[in-house]
Amino acid sequence: MFQSLIAIDYGKARIGLASGQMITKTATPIGTVEAYDGVPNWIELDKIIKRWNPSDIVIGLPLDTQDFETDITKAVKDFAKEVKERYKRNVHLINEAYSTREARWRLEEVKSKKVSHIKVDALAACVILETWMAEN
Repeated sequence: MFQSLIAIDYGKARIGLASGQMITKTATPIGTVEAYDGVPNWIELDKIIKRWNPSDIVIGLPLDTQDFETDITKAVKDFAKEVKERYKRNVHLINEAYSTREARWRLEEVKSKKVSHIKVDALAACVILETWMAEN
């Protein structure tokens, strides 16, 4: 059974991260890790994975509104494969459609004074994880 989970919202410049667990099916933003043309700062990501020690990692898969692959889908699949090999964890891909839009909406709802990309990326990871937990 799933113990603790980490969700990743992959991006070319930043990777949003959230943690969660299945008992309450809630997710909490962790923050972001910088990426350089899609290559994450592996040292920082290593630290986060070691600290949170998730049993499983959920990664948002960018598909279009008709569930077709997008330009970045292959990069995310390659990243997911590398994460699985690097951390020896179960990796789950889930359609992340509208996760960033949902994250922006949530931040606007709480009238966040500074809707930064960092907050949006981490909150998008929460949306991805909450969606996955609701389906599993």
